[in-house]
Amino acid sequence: MTINKKILGERVKRIREENGLTQKDISEGLSSGYISKLEKGEVNPSIEKLEIIAQRLNITLSQLFNFETGPSHCEGNNLLDLFVSTLISYISSDYNLAEKYIESLIEEATSYAQSYTTDFIYLLAGVILFNLKKYDKAIERLNHVVGSNDSMVQKIKIFYLAKSYWYAGNLGKASLLFKKLINDPYSFENEFFMITPNALFDFASSLLAVKNYYAAKFYALKYVEICNQINYSYRKIDAFDLIGLADMYTGSHLEAINYFHKFLRGCLIFEDRGGLALVYNHLAETYYLMGDMDRALKYYRRSYEFYKKLNNNTFMAYNLNSIARIYLKLNRPNEALGYAKTALEVLNHQDCQEEEKIKMLIREIETADKRSR
Repeated sequence: MTINKKILGERVKRIREENGLTQKDISEGLSSGYISKLEKGEVNPSIEKLEIIAQRLNITLSQLFNFETGPSHCEGNNLLDLFVSTLISYISSDYNLAEKYIESLIEEATSYAQSYTTDFIYLLAGVILFNLKKYDKAIERLNHVVGSNDSMVQKIKIFYLAKSYWYAGNLGKASLLFKKLINDPYSFENEFFMITPNALFDFASSLLAVKNYYAAKFYALKYVEICNQINYSYRKIDAFDLIGLADMYTGSHLEAINYFHKFLRGCLIFEDRGGLALVYNHLAETYYLMGDMDRALKYYRRSYEFYKKLNNNTFMAYNLNSIARIYLKLNRPNEALGYAKTALEVLNHQDCQEEEKIKMLIREIETADKRSR
C-alpha cells in the first residue's frame, strides 16, 4: 500500500462526504481552493496541514492514512509502507500503534544491507519505546544504533539513551551520557533538535539528584546563558528552580530565594499551577532552614492549596506534615497533632514512605506532649 497524492485526496473527499461536510467546513486555517486541489491529488500536503484536516474530519492522522488496523493491513509489509505507517503513527502521538509497526519494520529491515537504514529504524524504535515509558526496551533498541556516522543520529541516540537510563533509575550512567553530549563541539546555533541544550539541563538535574550541588548550579547557569542566546525562555524558567535548590542545599539561602522568585514569576506568566505548587514548597523549605517559621508556614500553606487544586494527595500531606513539624518546633503540640492527623487522612495510604514519616511525627508529638504535662 503505497500512499500517493491521488489516493490521499480521494480518501479525504470520501471521509468528508461521509461526514456530510463541505470543503469550506474543513478549510479553516487553509482555504477551500487548497482542499479542492488536495482532493484532486494536485498537492503534496505537509504533516501540519494533514493534522489540521484530520481534526476537521474528526479523525486521527493514523485513520486518515488508514493505518488503524496495525501492521497486517500493509500489503506485503514492505519496508517503505511500514516506515511510513510507523512515522505517521509516531507524529500523531499514537505510540502504541507505532510500536506495533516498528517491530514489523525492524524484522523487515534486518534483511537490508544498508546500516544507515537499520540504524535509523532502531533509533525511531528507541524514541517510540521511550515515549511509551518502556525504558529497558528503549535502551536495548537504541544500543543497536552502531553503524551510522551521522552526528545528529548519534546525538539523538545518546540523548534518549541518557533519558532512558535516567528514568530507569541508573543516574550514574545517565550523567555520563549527558556529559558526553554537552562536551560535544557541535554548535548550539545549528542544533535543530535542541539536543545539546536539553541535555545540558538534564545533566544539571542528574547532578542535583546525586547531590553534586555546585556542579549542578554551574551547568544550570550555563544552560540559562544558552537559553538567553537562542530565546528559549520557557525551559529556562525550570533552571531557576534547579539553581535555587542547589543554593538551598549548600546553605546559600538568600540566593536560593532570589532564584525561586525568578521561577515564581515565570510560573505566574505561564500560569503553571504545578510550578507554583512546587516553588511555594521550595520557598517554605528555605525559610524553614533559615529559621523564619512565619514565612515557612505561609508558603507551606500556599503550596498545600495549589496541590489541593491539582488533587495531589501526597504533596498535600507532605505540606501538612511540614506545618505540623513547625508547630512542634514552636511548642504548640495540639496544633501540630491536628495537622499531622489531617495529613494522614489526606494521604489515605497512597504513599507508604510518607505515611511512615507522618506516623513517626505523630508519635514524636505525643511523646513531647506527655513530657510537657
